[in-house]
Amino acid sequence: MKNEIVSFALQEWDRLLNNSRIAISGSSFELKQRWRAEVSATLKDIVEANDSLLKLRDCLSNAIVTTSYYHVLMQHSRDDHGSPLSSISHRKISWRLSEHILEIAQKDKKLRRFVVAHGENIKELLDYVRYNYETNYAHLSAINAARTMMKDIGDDEDWLPQFYISMCVWQEDMVRKQIGIPSLFNTQEQSKSSKYWTFKKFVKAGNKFPHREWQQLYGSELLEASFVVPKRP
Repeated sequence: MKNEIVSFALQEWDRLLNNSRIAISGSSFELKQRWRAEVSATLKDIVEANDSLLKLRDCLSNAIVTTSYYHVLMQHSRDDHGSPLSSISHRKISWRLSEHILEIAQKDKKLRRFVVAHGENIKELLDYVRYNYETNYAHLSAINAARTMMKDIGDDEDWLPQFYISMCVWQEDMVRKQIGIPSLFNTQEQSKSSKYWTFKKFVKAGNKFPHREWQQLYGSELLEASFVVPKRP
């Protein structure tokens, strides 16, 4: 029997994979079908779990952690002054980590394997980062569509954008530490980086409004962000 949550989420997946504006839309039919089967299996695990909400939150959290990682590594378009363009603006996200992509690849097993196989071609490596971002974003979008169907979203507020940004902040700081370049957090702020990661704990616990509890705990220490929800490709 078809499950309406799974069907709705797969429609979102199909919409993205058929969008000619994203690179992965040009992938082979066989590869797209393999990806679709993987997404479908994740969605079925969610709806068939004993606690579907907690399973949803677990899958969603993992998808956001991975997607945000590739998002901060990606090369972004620049404005007339050479500043990276992004729908998210936060003082602790530079959108410039792509300038260090070869150093990052030495610390990342997946990217290192790509370099070993294809050589130190920065353009190809950045294309591979974008490819990983797009596939993970599509996966995340399908899970988020299931979240909409499961009504895990308030009528007038949504915690997901704040959670996504928090993971971008944390990912950038972790990458900077791994490759030995200065953190965007000054010496007095260093402990604040981990506070962005703790948002995940509230999300995975199934709290209805995880952002409220996170803000109540750390509100005075968090840096504000201006953003729009990450755009659909």
